[in-house]
Amino acid sequence: MDGKRVKREWAEKLLTAAAKYRYALLVLLLGAVLMLLPGGKREASAPDPETETAFDRTAVQREMEQILSRIDGVGRLHLMLTVVSGGEQELAQNESVSRSASPEGTQEYTQKTETVLLGRGSEQQAVVKRTLYPRYVGALVVCEGAENAAVRLQVVQAVSALTALPADRISVVKGSP
Repeated sequence: MDGKRVKREWAEKLLTAAAKYRYALLVLLLGAVLMLLPGGKREASAPDPETETAFDRTAVQREMEQILSRIDGVGRLHLMLTVVSGGEQELAQNESVSRSASPEGTQEYTQKTETVLLGRGSEQQAVVKRTLYPRYVGALVVCEGAENAAVRLQVVQAVSALTALPADRISVVKGSP
């Protein structure tokens, strides 16, 4: 009988505590229910310009043309860049390997790879481990002032500084762009 009395006293204490903190318990219960509800489908939002890293060769060429045309004596110019590959992103991944052995003595290995996702609110984005930028292989600059050796040298040095191309991969020729 002593065990039943202890259980009854414990139940009475629990009921009085529940009555005392009923609003707090109600809020906790409501929060748990809301967390279990599935989120509604939303339309895809526009990509954030800070996180968007797609390589746009024409935009880079235009920007470089504007910069190079400011060099004294260059005049109007046109630039063409060639690339081996565009920019790439390497995503963070979790890898797990499991091993199982059978009674016959055979072992089986299973490898599982998952992309790491980071949640922001109801959205999830992949975690970028590193960003690989495009590798340039050559540049052609057609400009009005290319007959001057000093102008050609300045253009080659500027393109080399912006693209990390060696001078032998950069061609500067006279023309009317």
